[in-house]
Amino acid sequence: MRRVAFAALLLLPLAACVSPYIDAKLGRISGSVTAVWVGENKFVYVPGWRGRPFAFETATTGRLIEPGLMYTDGGSIPRFAQAFEGFSPWGYAPAYIVHDWIFFGRHCYVDRELPGQERYADGKKFADVNGDPLTGPHHPRHRPITFNESALVLAEVIKTLVDYGQVPPRNGPAQLISSAVDSPFAMSLWNAEDACAAQRVHPRHIARVWVGTVGPHAAAPDNWKLSQWEKAEARKYFAEAAIFLKSVLSDALPPKQQALPPVVPLQN
Repeated sequence: MRRVAFAALLLLPLAACVSPYIDAKLGRISGSVTAVWVGENKFVYVPGWRGRPFAFETATTGRLIEPGLMYTDGGSIPRFAQAFEGFSPWGYAPAYIVHDWIFFGRHCYVDRELPGQERYADGKKFADVNGDPLTGPHHPRHRPITFNESALVLAEVIKTLVDYGQVPPRNGPAQLISSAVDSPFAMSLWNAEDACAAQRVHPRHIARVWVGTVGPHAAAPDNWKLSQWEKAEARKYFAEAAIFLKSVLSDALPPKQQALPPVVPLQN
């Protein structure tokens, strides 16, 4: 969850708020979460791995959130906190994926007037979080997700994961994490400008995922939520992607350097 919330864990003693986790209800989770390494410190969430698209239906509104292709680093939990149970960066991965997608959509909505944004077709891409005007006024997706709702959704996903038995029931970490994403610090990030571009998956990395998962001759799955421009740009990197993928296969290429000579013990 890119810088969104967990630096705010340091600020929690200053925030006198009730954790959204306390009031969160149980939603519905479908599919599986898969992240693919595409380069140094770069992971891409890939929807619909092996035909199992990941989605979360919220309990409060019935909104169905279906994250598309995006960068993710799990939960950006400070190193000091990772030593404690319940604070792994990937411990509540589905919740972090949903929250990342909501913030990604929000940031691109804030930056929608910047030059060149129309080529990403964000209205369609983020209809599940930024509102879909083509739906009726009472449809769960008709209006955008609010900041408070974003925190509640994360809490719902965590509570649902516990109910499904996919993670242990740890109320302390769940409440702290939910409070962090509902903090003033997280609110400032919610309204940040010029944050969208850094969250867009580079065409080079789209190509690596594309070639490595469905192959260069197959169409990009619809649930990746890529615009026609993004697909066209990614195709320009297919040849490079094939070289990259070949290089990371353990038995594909010999080492570029000769093996180091064995260490000779020192004589007394």
